Formats: sequence, structure tokens, C-alpha cells
Amino acid sequence: MTGCATTVRTVTVEKTVNIFIKPPDSLLEKCNIDSPPSRQDYKAADWPGKEALLTVHARSQITNLNACNKRIDSLKSWINDQVKIYNPAPKE
Repeated sequence: MTGCATTVRTVTVEKTVNIFIKPPDSLLEKCNIDSPPSRQDYKAADWPGKEALLTVHARSQITNLNACNKRIDSLKSWINDQVKIYNPAPKE
């Protein structure tokens, strides 16, 4: 009868190679930092204008910070994915 016998094959690992995988460049860019309003613009503005200049600047920085945090979260997710690929949990 064919197909009834079980053949045991032994595989010997002679060398393990670890490969460095670089994170995507888009995740490694520096975060944007906007310059504050110029001294001339700030000095020339009245009180409501000064408040408006600072408010626009603060909102811009918050937007930049949120974008930076999203990139950091993406990088952490990418690292976790790499760990799953290269250091999988032991199978039971």
C-alpha cells in the first residue's frame, strides 16, 4: 500500500541570521515647530491682535504635536508588528 508509511525528515539549522529592518523614513522625520509671531508684528498689534497672534500660534503647535504623536504611535505599532514577525510567541 502506498501512502501508509510516515517519513521522518530531520532539518538541521546551521546558522541563524538576524536582519535589521529600518523603520519607514516618514516615521523618523523631525516634528514641525512653528516660529512664534515676530516681535515686530506682536509689538504693532493691539491687545486683541496680540491675543489672536498667540492663539493662532498655540493652535498651530497643538496641531503639530498631534501629528507628531500620531507618527510616534505608528512607529510603536510598526515595532510591535516587527516583534511579532521576528520573535513570535511560542506555540503550545
